[in-house]
Amino acid sequence: MINSAFQAIENLIQIRGSYSSYATSVNQTVTSGDLSVTISEVYCDGINLFVSYIVESRKGFSSYSENYADYIQLDYEKLDGIRCGDEVYQLNDFGTAGLEGEYLDAYTFAGIEAYSLEGKPFPEKFDLEISISRFIPEISFGQNPFQKNGIRGRWSFDIPVTVNSADIQTIEVQAEHHGHTIDKVLVSPIMITIYTSYPDIYFNTVHYDVICYTNTGTEMILGEGLFFLNTGITRIPRENVVDNLEIFVFDHTTLTGEGPERYSYEELKKHAIVSCTIDLQ
Repeated sequence: MINSAFQAIENLIQIRGSYSSYATSVNQTVTSGDLSVTISEVYCDGINLFVSYIVESRKGFSSYSENYADYIQLDYEKLDGIRCGDEVYQLNDFGTAGLEGEYLDAYTFAGIEAYSLEGKPFPEKFDLEISISRFIPEISFGQNPFQKNGIRGRWSFDIPVTVNSADIQTIEVQAEHHGHTIDKVLVSPIMITIYTSYPDIYFNTVHYDVICYTNTGTEMILGEGLFFLNTGITRIPRENVVDNLEIFVFDHTTLTGEGPERYSYEELKKHAIVSCTIDLQ
């Protein structure tokens, strides 16, 4: 078995970073049938929780191919949450359906999943509870994954986690225009989390979004957004920020550009409802 799933794939996944430098080793393995699942490491920066997995099949994965691209997603069904004392909290996985990572060989998949508590801070210490009931390694294009039987079993974990708050920076922004606010930015070694607020209810009523640029408007940074009634959080990779971070909150319906120009730096700067620039050098 590999020693660190984070180290094996941290430069392949969409949100890249030095997870292995900050993670705590777990190496807890559960076997059900022909499949062994190991939670390799965990890293929680107080706002984001990252969990690395190693999935090993004694028979081998029939979906494995040497022609696969580096990045792939292994779908699975699970229940997950955290427990702190008598309180139980549900985790949010930002809409991802499985583990992002890669097949290391025909018998081994290494993957990572990222969670949040919908932008709320994690308790300083908590128990991570994960119960997996099915892996779905074979998905054909256009096919509903839940029509596949997949590999059924029971892989349950209960793992104590302590937040690693080292090198976490909180920047209070409070940029506001007509009730739209960029509230604060949390910077960790892996992720930058941007908190925004809106004067009206987000769901099914407006078309707000957040896009960031760095290196003085020359590089767009793609991120993951999660929006609630009138607040939102957006996560972007820390390593993609070169020097400064420019944050734009905008309404899709107000943009006038076409094609690639629609989300250009000039277009967002012109139509942003509220924006700010943060120096992260």
